[in-house]
Amino acid sequence: MAYIVDNIVDRPEAEEVARFCDNRFRAIRSDYTKQQINDAEAVRVIEQQCRFHIWAAHTLAYFPKERFDQHQNMEKIAQTLISLQHFYKDQRSAGVVMPNETEFMCYNFLMLVLVAGDSSKALKNLTEMPPGRY
Repeated sequence: MAYIVDNIVDRPEAEEVARFCDNRFRAIRSDYTKQQINDAEAVRVIEQQCRFHIWAAHTLAYFPKERFDQHQNMEKIAQTLISLQHFYKDQRSAGVVMPNETEFMCYNFLMLVLVAGDSSKALKNLTEMPPGRY
């Protein structure tokens, strides 16, 4: 994951980068799921993947659908945010505080309100966060 972030993402051919990274990210997520890995390192990697998809949504926003499917990318953001919610819950139950949880819960809030138009679910998610985390 670090190699992808450090050496691939900043290349000028953003469209190919997004396609390449998406393939690799899918494999990483699949490994974590199959092996039931949900430790702090897995959380950090999934956070990076989510940030990448947010970057792609911004960078490739005006590409035609044949070159970059924005809807599919938004679904990947939503999926990574759902995975992160589960990871954060597991980490909290183990007594581990994840430093970026608030950031990603804010992304989740924005996705629910702005994209899905579901403000009641967004507010419910906020109230489920532990005190002092937002």
